[in-house]
Amino acid sequence: MLLKLMQKPITLRVANQPTDNNAFQEHSMVTITLNKSESGYTPGESINGTVEWTELSEKTKRFETRLIWYTEGKGDTDVEIIETATEPSPGPSGHTKFSFVAPTRPFSFSGKLISLIWAIEVVEFPSRDGIKETLVISANGNEIMLEKSFPDESIEGKFKAKLEEKMSRFSNR
Repeated sequence: MLLKLMQKPITLRVANQPTDNNAFQEHSMVTITLNKSESGYTPGESINGTVEWTELSEKTKRFETRLIWYTEGKGDTDVEIIETATEPSPGPSGHTKFSFVAPTRPFSFSGKLISLIWAIEVVEFPSRDGIKETLVISANGNEIMLEKSFPDESIEGKFKAKLEEKMSRFSNR
């Protein structure tokens, strides 16, 4: 299910950071802990961890722990929820374990214009406030870095060559 953030907003923020209508109240604390020390995963690998909370608001009816990916950068932000585990009656404090399987695609990447980021997200209901812990999913567990390169035959390469030629003529005067 592909959602546009602009159509269905989800507030993502660091735990214990109050905002208006914050279900994770000023004194509450929600943390996501991954069992693996590195944040890189390969397809098919288990993503295990724990969600812990203290002093949740009585308004909290349930929360969901989700494996998601989202895009950041130019253009619309896309979000896809891959898998969800629900805690139906969390109570004022407690913990729950989660386990997801890293999918085969899409891979995590960062580029100049757009990045695709995987995360474990915990969202409280009914307010939809939440937190996230980012991670990487790729063939080798490392984020793919997209770099802009200008081969000599490209327009940018030709422009750079012409500019260097003109600069050298100017400096020879």
